[in-house]
Amino acid sequence: MNVNQLKYFQAVCEEKSVTRAAERLHISQPSISNAIKCLEEELDVPLFVRDHKKLTIHPNGAFFLEKVNEILRHIDLLGDEVKAFDRHRQKILRIGISVIGVSLFLQPFLSLQRQYPDIRFHFSDKTGPQISEELSSGKLDYGLIVLDQFDTGSFRFTHLTDIQIHFAHSGPSPSSQALSKSLSVGLIWKNDNPCLSDLDQLPGALACCFA
Repeated sequence: MNVNQLKYFQAVCEEKSVTRAAERLHISQPSISNAIKCLEEELDVPLFVRDHKKLTIHPNGAFFLEKVNEILRHIDLLGDEVKAFDRHRQKILRIGISVIGVSLFLQPFLSLQRQYPDIRFHFSDKTGPQISEELSSGKLDYGLIVLDQFDTGSFRFTHLTDIQIHFAHSGPSPSSQALSKSLSVGLIWKNDNPCLSDLDQLPGALACCFA
């Protein structure tokens, strides 16, 4: 019994068809049929009721499917946990940035790197909603955001700096009036992220780098 056989069995149950399961998984029908046959032979019980061309899940199969779903969920979680462990071991912090003028923030992070030489930073451009979603799902560790434009909700955050944005406003007259706006920039993160369990001082250290 192997993981592929379990995935093939799950797909047949969900699609109620070997043909559709094969199309979904992009493999041949005989591969799926052989996998089901091997499972039934190993378990020594029928998993499906075959009536001409109709395939119906057997009560044995329904019970087995519950266990298979649970096993495959754990396998998926295991993969995520191993990746999280590897990131934690290597100290790779993923930071989503939704602030304009990213170059303004490179020097503070370089200063932070000297304080945390074992940590590597991976930056990616994101929108505010993407940062919120990916912090919640664990795809990001931190977000660099404009606090005034972000619903912090249940996230933890710290203020880093204020930046002044200048732009030109064209009115009805030929002259243009220079306008500016102050934006409050902060670092945001999820409270229960296991990758940050021993980095409680990092946000404060980064804030000091902006001072």
